[in-house]
Amino acid sequence: MVTDWESFAVMAGGASSALTGLLFVAVSLDRVAVTESQSLRASAAQTLLLLVTPLPIAALLLTPDQPQWLLGAELICLAGVIAITLIVVGRAKRHPSPPVNSRLASILDRRSPNLLTSVFLAAAGIIEATGVAEASTGSFPRCSRPCWEAR
Repeated sequence: MVTDWESFAVMAGGASSALTGLLFVAVSLDRVAVTESQSLRASAAQTLLLLVTPLPIAALLLTPDQPQWLLGAELICLAGVIAITLIVVGRAKRHPSPPVNSRLASILDRRSPNLLTSVFLAAAGIIEATGVAEASTGSFPRCSRPCWEAR
């Protein structure tokens, strides 16, 4: 149930706001370099969008008396908007990422956290819209045993 997530949504929205404010401080510390570099501006824009993403999610979760299917549809639409925006902003980057020695870092760099954010948000929307989580476990956040176990 969405009401089980109320405290988490409030916390995530607050943390998102605080981190977004810190990004503005970081960019303003060296604004000359950021304004002169298209790659830095694109990176800052992507970071800003990824930090702001929890705000509308929290607002959607905290909207009272909203049908489950509508919340799912809103999350799917939000995932689409975020994906398109991240793709457009990401194309502005002209410089490739520096080489990394870590296998995990290279996998994440290839798979793009931008894509993963949108895919996971869309998956959450689909699960919420179809009611799959509640149908299989009775309550998504409180599932204390595997879904395949008999009740």
